[in-house]
Amino acid sequence: MKYFLLYVFTALSFYATAQQTPCVVTTSYSLAYVSNNGAGNCTFSFTPTVTVNQSGSSVKLAQYTFTVGSTNVQVCYSGNPVAIVPCSSAFNNLPGGANQVFPTATVTLPCSTGSLTLRGSTSTQGQSDCATQTIFSGGLPVSMVSFYGTSKPNGILLNWATEWEKDNQGFSIQKSRNATSFERIGTVGGQLNTTKVSGYEFVDTDVVAGQLYYYRLKQNDVTGTEQNSKIISVRYVPGQDMAASVFPNANVGGKFTLSIPNADTALLTFYNELGSEIPINIHKTDDSSQVSISVKTQVPAGLYFLKIVDINGYEANSLKVLVQQ
Repeated sequence: MKYFLLYVFTALSFYATAQQTPCVVTTSYSLAYVSNNGAGNCTFSFTPTVTVNQSGSSVKLAQYTFTVGSTNVQVCYSGNPVAIVPCSSAFNNLPGGANQVFPTATVTLPCSTGSLTLRGSTSTQGQSDCATQTIFSGGLPVSMVSFYGTSKPNGILLNWATEWEKDNQGFSIQKSRNATSFERIGTVGGQLNTTKVSGYEFVDTDVVAGQLYYYRLKQNDVTGTEQNSKIISVRYVPGQDMAASVFPNANVGGKFTLSIPNADTALLTFYNELGSEIPINIHKTDDSSQVSISVKTQVPAGLYFLKIVDINGYEANSLKVLVQQ
């Protein structure tokens, strides 16, 4: 399971001269936060949707350049089928056509303001430009480390946290009954700029017993750029308040105890910041509200998450768990 927000929007501008045929254009893209190494660098996954015009000279290269301060990271696409290739290699013809989803690349950049540009080339060595395009210039996505909902006596409590924020004006809370059509039910202001973890909450009191609701967040920055979070679902059960906790937290080596009503019947999943599931051992205790948990294999120190689903399929929480060595 991954926690993160997603940039998804159309390209902002396209520049061409009379001598430069628009041979390649980014029609949309996603730039999703993956992790922060704690030393000021952030890792993102990048997936562009591209239109390649092969009506003239054959287009062989689509080269993206991320620039943050003095740091430049390039991602080069070439060949048919399209692949990520070294930017110093010889390039082969790209397939022509509109709205092609290119392979996902992983890029690591300073967590700050930057820009992204695209250039196309019909040269085997990539020397000549047939198009250039500025994709964006501004802050990189807000990093969200958690987003979950809990049924409370007075409604559904939504909690989320960000690891850092850049130009974050705030969040719009959106709600749906079918996970397709969403409406805004409230707003919460952001921290604008911070490198510290920030926690937020919102209570939805317009709920009906037994109804399953879907929620997502739309993050708005000061430049007008918007990002959607993942979608979560919460069923409202009046009077149900599944307060959950783990201890010790932090723990050594991934060994800890979960405390929650009916812990011995809950479905538990443990995963890292990249969303990869970590196998765990679960041991029942004499107390039905507590279980002992340990990872089956050694894991590096860092932030992990424990997903909790009760016997009725109700997702109670996703708890942050800090593992030390």
